[in-house]
Amino acid sequence: MSRLQQNLGRFLESAVPSPEDVLILLPALILMLGFVFWFCGWLQVRRGWKTGYTRKLIHVAVFLTAALLQWQGGFSWVCIMGVAVSVVLFYGIYRGDGNYFFEGIAREVDAPHRVYY
Repeated sequence: MSRLQQNLGRFLESAVPSPEDVLILLPALILMLGFVFWFCGWLQVRRGWKTGYTRKLIHVAVFLTAALLQWQGGFSWVCIMGVAVSVVLFYGIYRGDGNYFFEGIAREVDAPHRVYY
């Protein structure tokens, strides 16, 4: 076996989470990130925050959470978080204009193609 194959095997072992980790972390992260996206959209729509600030708040929450997960559980936990972020983000994109999940991240200057940017 070549050194490349060995390194690839070690990487995959570190990146693939256990089923137990997925069952515990994925729903918890989807709920937590869903709340962050919803809250930022609420701040933007109901409290008049600028989208730039709500986007920054989402980014800070996502990156701090990823750093904590990396520290506590390693790369496989960060991979679970990537799935959770994707689920929440795609839900917001699917719901579109007017939905809090979408409004917290979508920039007004990108109209009429806010979904694509």
